[in-house]
Amino acid sequence: MARSPSAIVIWAVLAFVVGIMGLDWTQQLVFALWQGGSHQQRSGEPVRLVRQCVACHDLSSQQRTNRIGPPLWRIHNRLAARAIGYRYSSSWQSRVSDCLFWTSDNLNRFLMAPEQWMPGGRMVHVGVAHASDRAELVAWLQQLREEESPSVLTLAAMVNDPADPYVGQPIGAIGEQWLVQGAREAEKCMACHDLTPARRTVVGPPLWDIVDKPAGQARGFCYSVAFQKKIMVQPLVWNEQNLYLFLRSPATMIPETRMLFDGVGDHARRAGLVAYLRSLR
Repeated sequence: MARSPSAIVIWAVLAFVVGIMGLDWTQQLVFALWQGGSHQQRSGEPVRLVRQCVACHDLSSQQRTNRIGPPLWRIHNRLAARAIGYRYSSSWQSRVSDCLFWTSDNLNRFLMAPEQWMPGGRMVHVGVAHASDRAELVAWLQQLREEESPSVLTLAAMVNDPADPYVGQPIGAIGEQWLVQGAREAEKCMACHDLTPARRTVVGPPLWDIVDKPAGQARGFCYSVAFQKKIMVQPLVWNEQNLYLFLRSPATMIPETRMLFDGVGDHARRAGLVAYLRSLR
């Protein structure tokens, strides 16, 4: 089948770019252009600026760390300097303890003058001078994420199901029947949380004496932006009922939480886990 002259030209240009820049860089450029084209009518994507990002960052869901800069997938509202496998400069590593999150405001400030905002960083880009360009680029970065599936509303309906036999009851007392099972469930928590009186901060906050305590109070732990907003608007106490609801589906009760645990679907095991957490005091 004969190809049109325009198709031949396109293939020739792609072959030239691959030969000069390499396949990986070319794939990233095509990805950025496709993203720009797919959303341009909705939000006026800054394709020109995104092309500059492609030169040093992976923008795909693969989150590859073999580029000059760290991957940018799902960067919005994430804790800075935490891309697994990427070697940050000493300047960036020092910011981890500062609880720096990539909110829209912080992204905007950084993109205006990267070297001024983070002296000693390895980013060579001089920045984006125009406020409108920065706003469009930040909006574009917000879209680099997976779609919610299933929907948060559907999950919320499941979590707050009035037919749940344990919600609104003295869960701790009922949970004593499954305390041994609760201890087994708690072993999963130990991968990310300290359950001892030392109350060390690991991946997640310590869980010792957590029951009936206000949420978001662990010293030295960087809570996600979503969590901070949640407790600011509606203060949360980790009583047994709230723990029981949260542990069914953490990402439903607090969307965009940093907690990667899917939850405990079984009622008895979850009641047992709450009972075990109650005993940690």
